[in-house]
Amino acid sequence: MTTCAVLLPGSGLGSWIWGQVAPDLDQVIAIDYPAEAKTRWELTDYAHHVVTQIEAAEVENVVLIGHSIGTVVALEAAALLGDRVAGLLSIAGAVPPTGGSFFSAFPFPQRTIVSTVVRLLGTRPPNGTLRRGLCAGLDEAMTADVIARFAPESQHLFRDAPQSATTVFVRGYIQTALDKEIPPVLQERFAERLDVGFRAAVETGHLPMLEAPSELAATIGEFLGRV
Repeated sequence: MTTCAVLLPGSGLGSWIWGQVAPDLDQVIAIDYPAEAKTRWELTDYAHHVVTQIEAAEVENVVLIGHSIGTVVALEAAALLGDRVAGLLSIAGAVPPTGGSFFSAFPFPQRTIVSTVVRLLGTRPPNGTLRRGLCAGLDEAMTADVIARFAPESQHLFRDAPQSATTVFVRGYIQTALDKEIPPVLQERFAERLDVGFRAAVETGHLPMLEAPSELAATIGEFLGRV
């Protein structure tokens, strides 16, 4: 039975970020979240949407691949899917402690500062912040495209804690070595927290699927080969 790779985008992004990666993988579902739902959804709603897309595609076994905060959605979806999950791969993802939210993954005082900013200003950072952090490493055309497409998410995505999956599956982490959004030293900590059996690194910023899609696809393929 073929295992399907389910690609989950980071905050503000969509399935379009996987456009140069998905063709190099065998069986893929790239997830989009409805714009009208993203302002009010809870984390479990994001995860249920993922499960619905999997069921609509009529696939049985899946590998959940979460970019950035998409890792939190992947963890929640894994708890819902149970033994249908063959593996979970985080790409530059923040991994919260058990019972914690995305914000709680980060050290004090960063988590308090960012939480306060998001509460006051919302989940869409200013364009300059996106340019310096999320888009670091991209050329100007790609940067402009990301900024133009970036859309706010529900605050629940950042504040809700994912459930703990009870089934056993292969776990992996791909670090982005030149990341300005989630520093590599934190990614090391997150990989350890996820208790991964597979680790790899790409020499990119936070969006390797746009900066080095062929390299990322090959690394994902290596992980899939171990599932």
